[in-house]
Amino acid sequence: MENKIKFKSFGWGLSALLFIAGCEGEPSPDGVFGEKEQALQLWNKSVAVYKFKPGEMFLVSGNRMVKIRNAGGTGQNAFALCDFSGEITSVEGYDYYLGDQAFAAKITDVDYIGGQTLIALASGKMLKVVGTGGTGHNMFAVTETSSGFQTVPGYSYFVGAQKFGAGVRDVSYAQAHNVTFISLTDGRMLKVTGTGGSGQNMFAVTETATGFETVPGYNYRLGDQHFSSFVTDVDFIGGYTFVSLANGKMLKSNGVGGTGHNMFAITENASGFAGIPGYNYRVGTQVFSAYIVDVTYIPAHNVTFISLADGRMLKVNGAGGSGYNMFAVTETPTGFESVPGYAYRLGDQYFSTYVTDLDYVGGYTFVSLANGKMLKSNGTGGAGHNLFAVTENASGFAGVPGYNYRVGAQNLGVKVDDVTYIAEQNALFVSLAGTGVLKIQGTGGSGYNMFAVTEIGGLFTGLPGYNYYLGYQDFPLADCYNCSIPPYDPGYWNGWFSGQKKNNCYNYANNVKTNTFAQPGRASGTFCTFSSCMNAATISLYSQNDGIEPLPPGQECGGNEDLLALVIAPGIDYHWYRQDSNGMWSHKPGQTKATNVDNSGNTIGNPETADRGIYTVFAGYFCSCSDEEQGQGHEIIE
Repeated sequence: MENKIKFKSFGWGLSALLFIAGCEGEPSPDGVFGEKEQALQLWNKSVAVYKFKPGEMFLVSGNRMVKIRNAGGTGQNAFALCDFSGEITSVEGYDYYLGDQAFAAKITDVDYIGGQTLIALASGKMLKVVGTGGTGHNMFAVTETSSGFQTVPGYSYFVGAQKFGAGVRDVSYAQAHNVTFISLTDGRMLKVTGTGGSGQNMFAVTETATGFETVPGYNYRLGDQHFSSFVTDVDFIGGYTFVSLANGKMLKSNGVGGTGHNMFAITENASGFAGIPGYNYRVGTQVFSAYIVDVTYIPAHNVTFISLADGRMLKVNGAGGSGYNMFAVTETPTGFESVPGYAYRLGDQYFSTYVTDLDYVGGYTFVSLANGKMLKSNGTGGAGHNLFAVTENASGFAGVPGYNYRVGAQNLGVKVDDVTYIAEQNALFVSLAGTGVLKIQGTGGSGYNMFAVTEIGGLFTGLPGYNYYLGYQDFPLADCYNCSIPPYDPGYWNGWFSGQKKNNCYNYANNVKTNTFAQPGRASGTFCTFSSCMNAATISLYSQNDGIEPLPPGQECGGNEDLLALVIAPGIDYHWYRQDSNGMWSHKPGQTKATNVDNSGNTIGNPETADRGIYTVFAGYFCSCSDEEQGQGHEIIE
């Protein structure tokens, strides 16, 4: 038998419709952190999506990476993945899964530089592989050791490895200079040529308490720096390198700085950084009273957004100016004011919690927050205080009358870790902390619940009448189950003590006894029993939201799944049949007994030609995962 994914109750506790959700998520942290562990928690992303090469993408969750063909599929379990005894497995009949890799520590960054993939870990290890590796389990063909990684004999994906004495916080590549910055959680930063070399200790360095030394005979190391706090972001804007720290300080350097120890030629002080006489790398500096969580430059508008841990956001023109207070602003509890005579500040915003990700897609700025709220704004918003002209509420954001920056809003109920747009598929991937990835067509719509989705029991489905929702992949992955086709055994279903009156055709077809008179879509939060819903399109959609898969003409159910048939009495009712292990068909009409005969008393060899009475519309075939034992179906229905 083949392995088949089906969803069980995950207990994440998210139950409200998203467009009226009121969950505020985690509280906004206070300004500068006294404990490094608190600060590190802010940049922790449990789920993220990376796109490097045409025809594939990476999905990262904790310490695991999965390589997906193209951008996956649609519906629940959009990438057709499941967990079989701790191993990621592809659902039978689907080919989205290409490969996976598990590491001993959390993945903190993934970068594709010069045709090579670099993976950074919270343990301080780094791995470099050719291209994006191979396929199957252990797609990079490596074994992890205490000092790094080694190649599996017979494979050639492995290029090199590194083991630092502190966790790797960030890896940033400056293409114009062909240099890579590696930032560690203890405040040290290393700059290397390209992506270094190969083998163990691929950067050819030895560590010191404050930096690094070059191994004699190698020249990968260009320089290093030791900051008083760890680096939260490295950005290359307009020929400058911006380095942001957890203590709120920012450094703006010409090019990518110099070489040797103290490669930026600076001394750190209460106001930020001073340049060392005789060197001109230091251009400017800024000190904020809160941790810098994100810096994003939008070339199309030549503006930079700086987001802080206390919910404040600053928007500046280009890359700002020079000297101390290079953005020429004074702070207020809720925002910023421009220093008279300077015009670097364009505007500011104050959110109820910190920004986790900012993205510019299709002419819109998407702002994602730690409480699960998202804002979609025209362009990059406006100017002044409340630059997006919004008021925050339980559902997300409302536009201030007279302004048209706000396009849409969403409240997903949990922290938004990452937003990635894949132009190849015209799909937006929204990664949710500890839960999964939501896949949206284009950039979604407008208004509240701009993605037109609902969430029930930790799973997302689309609202009828909208086509923004493409699919959802949950993390952790659901367990795999073996599917089998049950025999015809009406005794299990018939009789007062067998739940005959409490289970209907939908229960019987899916081989799940709920004693709730199950309805298509009720378990996933979208169902109805009104006459307007009794049509093939609606009942089919609601059933698919439950995980029952439509079967295209001319194909067969894979993975030993059971074949179901849906028929409709237009405007009146729906009805389901199931194929039993003997190849014949049976059904259970409402509260009546399960039977294998049609309305004329003939056994059912073909539901399309059987006497179905008022059910005149044949709505198609579907596949359902069950067990051969009665009542042990694996679909989640209610």
